[in-house]
Amino acid sequence: FPVTICGISQEDKRYTYFVLENTAFTNERVKLNDYFKTGGADTTANLTAYNTTKDLVVEGDYSLDQLPATLKSKFGVTLTIDKSAITQSLKLSNGTVHIVKSIGVNIAEKFQPIIVQGENYSARMPVSLGSSVIAVRNRLNPLTNTTFNDISVIGHGNSGFWLNYKVTTPSIKYKVYWVVVNDLYATNTATGETSTFAINQKLAMGSLTSATFAYPAAALPVKNYTEQLLGEYTVNNYGTLNMFLVANGTAAISLDYIKLVPVL
Repeated sequence: FPVTICGISQEDKRYTYFVLENTAFTNERVKLNDYFKTGGADTTANLTAYNTTKDLVVEGDYSLDQLPATLKSKFGVTLTIDKSAITQSLKLSNGTVHIVKSIGVNIAEKFQPIIVQGENYSARMPVSLGSSVIAVRNRLNPLTNTTFNDISVIGHGNSGFWLNYKVTTPSIKYKVYWVVVNDLYATNTATGETSTFAINQKLAMGSLTSATFAYPAAALPVKNYTEQLLGEYTVNNYGTLNMFLVANGTAAISLDYIKLVPVL
């Protein structure tokens, strides 16, 4: 079991462990192969084994008689328990182990939406910029009456200026959304709004030159605080996905967040 994630070595908590018999473990692991495609069979096998096992521990000590029909793992994955598939139960110092011939696992719940905040960029175009060109701003969303941070790059003067974002993703298809608020501030130090202000940008998936999503025909909508669907993107191999927020020419760019929603 992945001790570092579930903390199962702690004696001040109680856990229930489900140990799959060999055939059952192989069956569950193989179900994840398509989601953890890599360049090597051994790497994929290790990833699928880890991601199978990590959801087989739940907090709370449930004996055979106490087991409910379903339980939630630490990561929110639903386990459906068939008591007739339990071949042995063992008491441990910090819980109970159930050895099972099969267990129901909601695979879709293993892959949750990924949100990348605009201010958490990994790199930017390596050019000299003034101190106020890039700003992390705290804004109020009037629809929800909650505050949020976004990134704003105004007056950079570099055609195609970009910010790079990195995230580890499984090999699946995503619906890609972003929230971009064009709030009409012409500089990051302005105290008042203008009548019009053009933010025009695209999100390049995988590489800086990617044309998955095109530049919009016009500046982005003014004061739109809602998620906008850009389209779908398929990640072919598990690993680091690079995304680039790219200015259309020398236009300003802005980003609250990017959301990747799995399509399963």
